[in-house]
Amino acid sequence: MKIVLDSTPLIYLNRAGLSWVFGEFETFIPRSVFEEVVLRGKEFYKKDALVAEKLVNDGKIVVEFPSVTVEARRILAELGEGELQAIALAKQKNAVAIIDDDVAKGFGEIFGVDVHGTFFLISLLVHNKKLSKAQAVKKIQEMIKLGWRVSVDKYLEFVELITKL
Repeated sequence: MKIVLDSTPLIYLNRAGLSWVFGEFETFIPRSVFEEVVLRGKEFYKKDALVAEKLVNDGKIVVEFPSVTVEARRILAELGEGELQAIALAKQKNAVAIIDDDVAKGFGEIFGVDVHGTFFLISLLVHNKKLSKAQAVKKIQEMIKLGWRVSVDKYLEFVELITKL
């Protein structure tokens, strides 16, 4: 399965010690996400920036320059550059975009991109027996403690879904 990551899933999965996840998929990030997570992250001495850089250097994550049409830029003007490029790259690669922002997800769906968030990725790992249910819930809780923002409702939906897998 091919996935394209936006910045937030890349940062928080790395912070929670789940960087190995990216080796489970054919993983891509757009150049703007690399710049935001790795280049800017290193300026602020962020450990997750070094982890992401190593994933790129080891070939676990491939950095690409997606082409974004003027029309797409106009329509998607309210999105950040990382989200915009992640949607464009996912469309070009016929990949699943992993984006946690609900507005960006909606725009991705309008453009015919299969868009999901971090919960989807973690659920897939549980389904594929790469993580136990308890490990998945613990990692999500760890991400929240590290600053990952998610509504209580979405968290509860995730826990309910995981228990049914």
